[in-house]
Amino acid sequence: LNVSEVTVPNDRNDCLNVLSKYEKVPLILEWSDDPKDSIRVLEASQGPIPSATRPIFLISTTTQGDLLTLSSEYNVSRVHTGELAPQILKVHLENLIEQVGHLKGVHELLQKVCNLQTSEEFNAAQIALMEYLNANGPHPRILAELANNFIFQDNWDKAMEYARELVRLFPTDLRGKNILSRCLIKHRKIDEAIAIMQEAQVFNPYNKDRLITLGNSLLHVGKVKEAKDQFDDALAIDAHDRRAVVGMGTCVLLDSSINEALNLLRPISSGRELASIFNSAAIVAARDKKFDLAVQFYDQALKLPGGNDKIKSRLCFNKGIALFKAGNLQDARAQFAEAFQKDPAFQDAQHNTEVVDRRLAGAKSTAVAQKAATSEKQKSAVPEVSDAIGAEPNFSNDILSDFSESFDEGGF
Repeated sequence: LNVSEVTVPNDRNDCLNVLSKYEKVPLILEWSDDPKDSIRVLEASQGPIPSATRPIFLISTTTQGDLLTLSSEYNVSRVHTGELAPQILKVHLENLIEQVGHLKGVHELLQKVCNLQTSEEFNAAQIALMEYLNANGPHPRILAELANNFIFQDNWDKAMEYARELVRLFPTDLRGKNILSRCLIKHRKIDEAIAIMQEAQVFNPYNKDRLITLGNSLLHVGKVKEAKDQFDDALAIDAHDRRAVVGMGTCVLLDSSINEALNLLRPISSGRELASIFNSAAIVAARDKKFDLAVQFYDQALKLPGGNDKIKSRLCFNKGIALFKAGNLQDARAQFAEAFQKDPAFQDAQHNTEVVDRRLAGAKSTAVAQKAATSEKQKSAVPEVSDAIGAEPNFSNDILSDFSESFDEGGF
């Protein structure tokens, strides 16, 4: 087989060390009795460019579900299930070594694309990827990298176009489903994104990042119990993943267990970060029309140490939105005024204060206000307040999203 060296690690950690030392050599992996161990190794085998993964031969002596589909998530080259006779193993290894040569051009292209992206030469990266597709036809790794290249440019429309094409041409490619679900979330098509992620989870329930993203998406649509299940599964894979702990803490908050949530979250969060978590929980509660619970969360967030006046201004503003939607105009007006006092540049807060003042003065009847709101919405691009409280789920590393939006007379 013209193999110069074979390394046989002693255990999983030894295997991970070998993988980090040799980024390009082929990997032969026997599926473990504990699937999480195998997934850890497959994740580590990806290297700095997931699309340019080393050749991998995955072996399972017993049928473990649809390993072929699961393996697409990690760009596995070959899969064998069932008994493995020496002659069959020899054929697989010969094919694997041969595949190293076949993949060389793809790997070199993807390395070039990675270098271009690192230097923010995204147009050049796009040209290189498109030239390959035009010359060789569709390839799942190239399509995936092309979609990612558009994401790097914040061109989510084009990214979704290529992600949909990837899933259409390669319907069992789980990485394609991951990219498409990200695009759908960005386009606020949360229900469709959830359906795609749940489909992917059937084939690979051990992808921690997808579990967390799915949990956050379920929270966004108010499915707290289902979200909690996803964070539970993610924590079973990695008990120290901060994103999973935050997601679980948000679920516990929405179960009205504030003290339990604080015990869970305080070890990993500063006061400012806790304020962000309470803010996120309040948004979910308000979206579910649980305005009293949302106000309770905002009160807790405002009591926490840390955070500058601008952050507290946004919290007051969001609290005012919840109070307004609950019909408590006086307290809503006070929150909008305080938001503006803490940040005089926050014009939306001043605008809302003036609107509530007019409401309280009874300047217009409800019917006239509704008519005015309809007319105003036709003229203005200002979002409805449901969008102000219900911004898309925050999957970035932002400490506190700015959900501030103004509302027009007669809105809501």
